[in-house]
Amino acid sequence: MDHHRINTNRFLRHWLINSIVIWPGVAITCILAWIPAALLWTFLIHKAHFSTELIEGLRIPLFLWFGLVSGYTIGDWQTRLIHEHLHWHLPGWGRFSAAGGVLGMGFLLLVGSFLKQWLPEYTYLTMMPLYIAGLSTMQWFILRKTSHEAWLWVLGNIVAGIVFSGLLFFNQPVPFSPFSRVLTLGLWIIAAGAQGFITGIVLLWLYDRPVSEQSRADRTLAPVYIEVRDRSDNRWWRPEIRK
Repeated sequence: MDHHRINTNRFLRHWLINSIVIWPGVAITCILAWIPAALLWTFLIHKAHFSTELIEGLRIPLFLWFGLVSGYTIGDWQTRLIHEHLHWHLPGWGRFSAAGGVLGMGFLLLVGSFLKQWLPEYTYLTMMPLYIAGLSTMQWFILRKTSHEAWLWVLGNIVAGIVFSGLLFFNQPVPFSPFSRVLTLGLWIIAAGAQGFITGIVLLWLYDRPVSEQSRADRTLAPVYIEVRDRSDNRWWRPEIRK
């Protein structure tokens, strides 16, 4: 990796911090997106005279709408951070992330309905891995054009999602404890930070393996200098010519 162009420690630090901050941002965005959806929901239910079938049917598009909003929010945040610290241009990352959020919510609806019947105690454990699997799968379509071994992005995100859910699921504080909320918040910060650290390491790994051979050559070839002497005043002129 070209350490003269990027600061890997600075990137990891910002990526980890933003991995913690982004989820409250996603929650706020989804709450704002809920307002028009709730108005439409109320209108349709009123017209249908509170039909149970309609209420059940509207849950699916509502979840998919939240997936679209959350996916685009995460993708937009990642695009800005990657471009600022890695100087890496990933066109279409936000749009494919939005589609990935919808796909991830689809995974949650399909697998979650199965687990709710047969393994209800593990439903919450699979929520983040399933959502992040759909999100990273759509991002893979963009990343595979830029970096070799882009499939590691999907695998790394799934592993990070499992770590996130595992830390929260298996380390719940004692109920009714006076410090339970503080401990839960601290545990959530650790889990989100661990998730961000894993995905940040994977992204740096992929950054060091560009698909473009010209980009690889620019990183490996040293600059060549040609010295031209001016006889009139014995000065040296050294223009830089880079291959």
